[in-house]
This record gives sequence, C-alpha cells and structure tokens, in this order.
Amino acid sequence: VLLARCFEGQTTGFYVDVGVEDPIEGSVTKHFYERGWRGINIEPVPAFFERIAHDRPLDTNLQCVANDRDGQTLSLCIAEGTGLSTLEAARQQLLTERPDYAVQAIEVQTQRLSTILATHARQRIDFLKIDVEGHELTVLRGLDLTTYHPRVIVIETTLPLLHPGGRVSMAERPLAA
Repeated sequence: VLLARCFEGQTTGFYVDVGVEDPIEGSVTKHFYERGWRGINIEPVPAFFERIAHDRPLDTNLQCVANDRDGQTLSLCIAEGTGLSTLEAARQQLLTERPDYAVQAIEVQTQRLSTILATHARQRIDFLKIDVEGHELTVLRGLDLTTYHPRVIVIETTLPLLHPGGRVSMAERPLAA
C-alpha cells in the first residue's frame, strides 16, 4: 500500500525483487506488474522460481542468490512450502530442529546484485525489495549504490522462528550492520 502511494499516478516503472517467494500471495510487486511495470525477480528456491517464471513471463526471472560475491556455491536450507528458506547457519539449525517443517538443503549459485543489475537493468530502478531471511546485509554489500540509485529500498527483516513457549532464540536476533 505504501509503495502504491509512493508511485501513485506512475503508469510504468521498474522494480527489483530479491527473495520473491510467491508471485501472488504476499507479493510486493504483483500490484505493479498488473499495471504494466516490469522488473527483475531473484528467487533461488526451485518451486517458488517455477511459479514466478510462470506468473511473470514479461519480467526477467533469475534462479540464483544475490550475494556480496559472484560465482560462489552456497547451501540453501529450504523449508518446504514456507518463505523461511535461508542461507544463514543459525536459522538453518533452527529449521532442522523444528519437526513441523520438511527441510532439505540444495546448492545455489551466487551473483552480486550489482552484477545482476549490470546485466539486466536497462533503466532507472524505482524500487528494490529485499526479503532473504537473514541474508539482507550480504545482499546490500553486493550492491554498488554509487552506480545504482533505487528511488525506494524496502527491506523485510523479521524474527520468524519461535521456540516453544514463544521465546526468540538469540540466533534469530538481527545482526548489527
């Protein structure tokens, strides 16, 4: 809603969505796509990537991890059917301890966000959305803000995993930048 207000009256635009998850449910970019905007969607989880590629054929859809280094291979812990998949070791540990999640690890390739933008962004970036379950700072370190100037940056950072009794683990607390 706030983004729609920021860009009210703007009929076209360009977004970058890092950590898309679902292209419909809870999507920050769906509203804009339906109004003619286009963008880059970055999603490493195969099931979510297939959905975004199917639902957003006019966008650039990339199955990789935005990172602070190009060409790394990392282990991504996938919590099937959730948006909790993570690269962060402490969060991976918490996921594997939870009996209510089907968890698997896959290998993923990384690219710096600046590398992705140099290849695929041919216009001004109206907004950049980052939602990557604890990997936000690393994504930002891979973005050269002297070259790329998104008009708005939206970063979701939450504490999604609670232990029994509702206590938040120290491993889930945000890290200082």
